[in-house]
Amino acid sequence: MLVPEARPLANHCEFNRYLNPISEQRRQHIVESTGYNHRARKIFFEPYFRGLLIFTWTKGICTLRDLRRYFNDDPLYAVLGAHIDASLSSFSDANAKRPVTPFLMILDDVLDQLQKVPTRYRALTQIEAQDLEQIQSLLDRSVLFDSSSLTLPAQVAEWAEVADDQASVNLHLRLRNGVGGIDQVFVVPGRDHDSRYFHHHLDLTRNAGHIHLFDCGFRGISTYDEIVDSGNEFVTTRHGRLSVETVKERPLPASPGDSGYKILRDRIVHIGKGERHSPHLYRLLEVVDTEGEHKEILTSLLELPADHICWLKRYHWMIEILIRWLKHTLNLDHLISHSPRGIIVQVAMTLIAWGLMVLYHQQLRRNQPFSPTKMLRDLRIAFHRQIFWAGYMLGLKNAHLGQPMVPAPIALPPP
Repeated sequence: MLVPEARPLANHCEFNRYLNPISEQRRQHIVESTGYNHRARKIFFEPYFRGLLIFTWTKGICTLRDLRRYFNDDPLYAVLGAHIDASLSSFSDANAKRPVTPFLMILDDVLDQLQKVPTRYRALTQIEAQDLEQIQSLLDRSVLFDSSSLTLPAQVAEWAEVADDQASVNLHLRLRNGVGGIDQVFVVPGRDHDSRYFHHHLDLTRNAGHIHLFDCGFRGISTYDEIVDSGNEFVTTRHGRLSVETVKERPLPASPGDSGYKILRDRIVHIGKGERHSPHLYRLLEVVDTEGEHKEILTSLLELPADHICWLKRYHWMIEILIRWLKHTLNLDHLISHSPRGIIVQVAMTLIAWGLMVLYHQQLRRNQPFSPTKMLRDLRIAFHRQIFWAGYMLGLKNAHLGQPMVPAPIALPPP
């Protein structure tokens, strides 16, 4: 029999609770409507989905061959309903040929639910709560976007080749209202310049007041004018080739602000020259950021306090933190498939894992800042504890105590 303090752990399975935002019935409906399991012999959607989710938390998996061994032999995968006994070629075919639609539909469901989570529960701990409150109204209007490159072997990824010995794809993300608010994602060949997809990220809803935050890789005077003409705003870094003409010097703040940026110069400017001269006035801040680097911040926000603009620029780094976290902590830098479909599946599953962590955190620890690193550490420990509980229950069964073989739940440490 279970000791009294362990009995509550046997009442429910925490892994299923983790998956609850996308219920099993919803997943079944998606699978049936997309025909993912049609003519499937060994690799069915549910165990494969569960296994890919576990994969995002597991260090040491670098190749599809490694992953196949985990599906076949790892007791953690088996306990959590992700055991698949299939050949390496079967896994490769599943990645390259099976529909990606169910993964994208589940990702859409997760992203929709993330939009309902209050910003303060989504924000990373790199920005303190009191600082978030100071610029909350600005962050609620923010639209952040950026891209990052994922490297591929050139010999197996001709569709994404950028040179004779190099291939890559670019992952584009757009966030709203906090790091957890991912609302758009797409993957394109690495040879395509980011500026080609700039307009895919913009939300130019008339007079919506969106503040677009992006780096100088996305640039163009006509696009800056288009944002302003639509009744929206932007904050970016001035590109070194962009000509500016000073119209007015603005007074510097009397005291340093809370953003951590030192403001050296604040002026109203015209941008461009000749036929490319913009009719609008813009603002250019010369600053020293928290890393001691000199930067020039270009914005259409003419009247906002300079320190608030610095906060917005600092906030844009959150998307880079998220991309780095997805790549290096959730294994997105180790692509297990080099086919277009396989890459899309892995990107979708990584973002699903991120979103489910945000939603799970809201269920358990709503009054604490979201720390994805701590959450992932707790999950890894808790899920491997599941193996020992399963072994304990199996021991009871083998001892003829009449206990069924029921996997025990995983329990995160108390907040």
